[in-house]
Amino acid sequence: MHTLVEDLYPVLQRVTRHTLDELPDVADDAAPEEESADFRQFSHQHDMQISLETALTFDVGTALGHVLELAESLGDQQTSEMVGFMSDVATASGNVLSLTDSNPTENFIAAVQTMEIEFDEDGNHNLSLIITPALHDLLRKNPPTEEQGRRFDAIIAAKREEQRASRSRRRLS
Repeated sequence: MHTLVEDLYPVLQRVTRHTLDELPDVADDAAPEEESADFRQFSHQHDMQISLETALTFDVGTALGHVLELAESLGDQQTSEMVGFMSDVATASGNVLSLTDSNPTENFIAAVQTMEIEFDEDGNHNLSLIITPALHDLLRKNPPTEEQGRRFDAIIAAKREEQRASRSRRRLS
């Protein structure tokens, strides 16, 4: 079921999963007593009814339809919970961008200038955004100009170089 849910909702592929045996015992003193930025439990529910005729004849098409319905229900719930959790953590840590309708690209470029961005050994950044459908439409209707694209690329290049130079200084010490 997890594979089907993750195929339908790719954002969930990056979520770490634990079995009940791997989670802290609720009686254990090390278990968090309340939710935090590091720990949040999610509960999911899906009610399904299968007719007696479907069960007795094992109507494969109907059974597969129920499996897909279950996967979509779980995916919707998990995605909503995870995005809500990420939003809460981002808000608590001050990592929320508020882009205005007037010029979202300029707001984004200004925000990126203030962000701490990590780069891997190949120079790829770790910047990822979760945006609302309304903001997605707004950005699609107002694509960046060539000049804005060059400024964004220059900011990313400068941050990449800054991190590379910082890593080099750490190796020399």
